[in-house]
Order: sequence, then structure tokens, then C-alpha cells
Amino acid sequence: MVGKVLQEWLTVRGAAGQVLSQSHASYLDLSDFDDVVLYLDVREETGSPTLTFQSGISADDASLLPIAPVLTLAASSAPVVTRVLAAYSATPLARFLRWQLTSASAWDATFRITLAAYAPGV
Repeated sequence: MVGKVLQEWLTVRGAAGQVLSQSHASYLDLSDFDDVVLYLDVREETGSPTLTFQSGISADDASLLPIAPVLTLAASSAPVVTRVLAAYSATPLARFLRWQLTSASAWDATFRITLAAYAPGV
């Protein structure tokens, strides 16, 4: 098991319908892993933005697909835990991992994402 940070604390704002993706330079390369447990900490949000975890074999938008159900952000003192296990996931973890936010109305959010990644056979 290896612990990683997908996103340090970040505050972002968006307009209605705007899609905000994690910057390309911040994608994680998880090519050595097949299972991941993601921890989403949300300290503040307005406008009910939704977050999608996406993974793909290359870092281009066309290959990045959702790997878990969409999450609606809500401030909480406890993280939201999302498990993506190769044996059970309809879309398994691929090489690159990123997050993407959107909302039907103007929104903002302050959040952090950490994870635990597991290599095959471990």
C-alpha cells in the first residue's frame, strides 16, 4: 500500500455548467497499481458541485473515463471514502488518475483528495 495526494487543499469557483478538470501536470501515474481507495475531504461548498474520478491509459481527455459513481460535494468533518477495486469495478483503474468538477449552477468548493493505492498481489 502506498499513500499519495491527488489534490492538496484547493478552493475553486465555477460558473453554471462550467467543467473544471485537474491540471494535466497534477494527474497521478498509477501504472503500478490496480486498486485504489480515495478520500475526499470537503470543508466548504456552495451550489452543489459534483466530482468525478476519472482514469485512462493516456492523459488525453478522450481516454479518461469515470471509475466511480459521481459524488455531490458536501462539507463534512469526515472524508467520503470511494473504493475502486479491479475485481469489482466496471471501469478499472488505468494508468492516469484525475478529478473533474461541474455544477448546474454557480459553485465553489474547498477540498482535498488523498488516496491509498495497492499493487497487484499485495
